[in-house]
Amino acid sequence: MKNVLKKLDVFAEQALGVIGLVGILVITANAFCRFVLKVPMSWSDELLRTIMIYGYFIGAALMFCHGDCMRLEIVDNALKNHKTAHRILNIVLAVVNAAFFGLMGYYVFQMVVQYIADGTTQSTSSTPAWILPFGCALGMLIIAVAAVVNFIKEVSPRKD
Repeated sequence: MKNVLKKLDVFAEQALGVIGLVGILVITANAFCRFVLKVPMSWSDELLRTIMIYGYFIGAALMFCHGDCMRLEIVDNALKNHKTAHRILNIVLAVVNAAFFGLMGYYVFQMVVQYIADGTTQSTSSTPAWILPFGCALGMLIIAVAAVVNFIKEVSPRKD
């Protein structure tokens, strides 16, 4: 299981790198076409917005999975010496994160399903409206799953 999660993590990090590179290339091509060739690329803004949303939410989820996101360092450091209190804090945080991001992900997925069922498109282009919120929902789902994994780690017996 750990090997599969590690491979998924490496894949996600590489995918985010490719997404960033594509974004840089699209911005560069758009600037060249707009200012040198005097022919703007109308689709580039929509693609860049999509890239930014997917990159932001999936990147935030990866940071959460790695434990690199912002948290209460003062409380965390104060409880490091009190293993039981630190464990309780981590369990509470895992439950809160799983519940919050699970519910938010559920509601965003419901919105995505509704957009797909209705065939709704963006007001500025013919892009399906579900594409942008799907990136948000994907990030929230990853965080909720990571919180459940953290909860399982904390409640399972330890070999100290």
